[in-house]
Amino acid sequence: MKTGTKEGRSRSMSTLSLKLMEYAMWILVIVIVICIGILGCRSAYDLGYRIFDREKRNVEARQLSVTITDGQSTGEVADALEKAGIIDSALVFKLQGFLYNLKIVPGTYIIDTRTSSLELFEKFNEGPGIENGAG
Repeated sequence: MKTGTKEGRSRSMSTLSLKLMEYAMWILVIVIVICIGILGCRSAYDLGYRIFDREKRNVEARQLSVTITDGQSTGEVADALEKAGIIDSALVFKLQGFLYNLKIVPGTYIIDTRTSSLELFEKFNEGPGIENGAG
């Protein structure tokens, strides 16, 4: 009888250990999901902030000439502006352009490197004029 009792206790301890390990695994999975959720929310907030940011860029002020040709896509314009240092992110510019219904009028523009994306949209929608250096 003593042998049966030890085996019963051993099985009971083994079952208990497995249950505790199972609960520990679930807790670990929940913690990982929460951490991923927090990181995802932070990234989404950062992207949203960058998309809807109306502040001027905090960079050295320079005037750059940019020529946009007829048929050039928003993506091509965004890539060129990013390479020139006028915008920080072509992806964010493209998303902003989509959300703010950007229509780019071809021409040559004189752009200050501190100009916000939304100010660029206003210029690009209006087209080049005397006030921004083209005639």
